[in-house]
Amino acid sequence: MNRMAKFAAAGSLLLAACLFMPDEQTAQGGGSDTETLTGIVTGADGGPAIGALVKLLPADYDPSHPDTTLIRKASTDKSGRFRFEKVDSARSWNLIAGTPGRKSWALARGLKPGPGSRPLSLSLAKVFLFSLHYAGYEYKDSGIAYFPGTDILAHCNGVSASLVDSVPAGAMRFIVESRAGWKHDTTLVSIVDSVDVQADRNGIICAQ
Repeated sequence: MNRMAKFAAAGSLLLAACLFMPDEQTAQGGGSDTETLTGIVTGADGGPAIGALVKLLPADYDPSHPDTTLIRKASTDKSGRFRFEKVDSARSWNLIAGTPGRKSWALARGLKPGPGSRPLSLSLAKVFLFSLHYAGYEYKDSGIAYFPGTDILAHCNGVSASLVDSVPAGAMRFIVESRAGWKHDTTLVSIVDSVDVQADRNGIICAQ
């Protein structure tokens, strides 16, 4: 791992949201105008990703308050293509595509339905380790870590670090919340392969 970089995080930042994959799917609610959102998923070799999982969810989705009725799912066909119909055009949407067994994922943000095919290129997922502490990094605390705009949410048990190994390369922002009441909202500039995140009420230390 590279040298540690300290990220100052104010305790009362607004913004919110880490582990993965609620299992349910239903059509999204609301809006008078609905359109189609289509795309194609390719693998690291540039070829079509056949049978990849694709999830469509609101761009402002908050996994700390999960609502599986807002998440729709599809699988890519033999050409790597997918299609969602009756998508609310009044909202912005995020797409998450991946092959869970191979730990390859992609993320596209802020999309609107309509003409055109959205490309998603799979790459090896980033790995996060989350440890929450009361203070001074001495005693572990419990809480949650999550990635806004995705369904990635991890429960930190206060005993061992929580592993999240299916984070798309584009998911650079995460939030940690302690049961003690503090919260930090952090956006990384870059991620190599893995990140060890340790947080207490005073801030966050991220080591890559």
